[in-house]
Parts: sequence; structure tokens; C-alpha cells
Amino acid sequence: MKPLARLTVKTTSPGLSTSGFTLVELVVTIAIMSIALLGVAYSLQFSAQRSADPLWQSKTIKLVQAYLDEILTKRYDELTPIGGVPACSLCSSTLGTDGPVGTETRGGGANTFDDVDDYHTLNNKPPIDAAGNLRSEYANYQVEVNVSYAGSALGLSNNHFAKKIEITVTPPGQPPLVFSVYRGNY
Repeated sequence: MKPLARLTVKTTSPGLSTSGFTLVELVVTIAIMSIALLGVAYSLQFSAQRSADPLWQSKTIKLVQAYLDEILTKRYDELTPIGGVPACSLCSSTLGTDGPVGTETRGGGANTFDDVDDYHTLNNKPPIDAAGNLRSEYANYQVEVNVSYAGSALGLSNNHFAKKIEITVTPPGQPPLVFSVYRGNY
């Protein structure tokens, strides 16, 4: 009887492989991986540069809040009675400290500012607290306060019925940040 089919087995040498990557495929893969890694490295570098932003921003907001808490607890004007009632009808026309020169000060462990516009043109570097003591945790920060009448800007009948308090804080190595609040004559 004759065999139906003949089976042949071809053997290869033990060191040679018949499958794998060509040199062109390998070079293309390396190029694509390089571009992808470059993109990842760039995004990590960008996020690392901005990683401290929330820290100094929240620190700045905390400092501004401390100044606003202090300023907004003061009387609207030198002529405003304690408690603010009745509202001051003859507000002083000039902004800044009132009374004899040197009687209203802020610093050196003392704070005799008693109304909002006493803070006009205040410039602290480093900042100080409400008692006039240095705030060492903000050693390289600068705080500037400007107060202006703003009743007309708010649509009030008298410009002296509102004051705009603008606080500019300059954190170290960062641009100045400006915060504004309005205080009404009530």
C-alpha cells in the first residue's frame, strides 16, 4: 500500500529566528516613544512650576482678610458716632489720619487708627497685625491700602456715602494682587 501523503519536516538552525522586528520598525518605535515622553516631561515641568501657586495665593488671601477684618471693624469716619448710628452726614472731606500729626499711628506695638480712612496710604513691608506687631510669617510681603470715596460709582446721591478700600499685596517674587471692598456710611 502506498502512503496517502508524505509529511516533510523542515528544520532550521538553532540560532536563527524567522519572526521579529525589522530595523525600520525599531527606529520608528523609538522615535514615537521619544515624542510621547517629551510631551509627558513638558507637562510635568509646567505643573511643577505652578505647584507653589496655591500656597502663596492662600497665604495672600489670609493676609488680606486679616487687614480687612481690622479695617471694617473701625468707624466709617472720624465724625461717625460709636455704633454708626446715626450715619455721618458731615464726613471729613480729606482721607487719611485725622487730628494732630502723629496722634494716630499704627506700628511699634500700637494702633490708634479709629476710622476707615486712617488706613489711606498705609504701606507695610513687612506687614503688621492689628496690635502693630510685625508678622514674621509674611517677612517679604508688602501691603498697601488706599481708601477713596466711591458713592457716585455705586449710584448713590452723595459721593461720601461709600468708601472703596483697596488692598494691594505683593508676595515675594510674584506680581501684586489687588483686593477691593466697599464700606457704606451706615
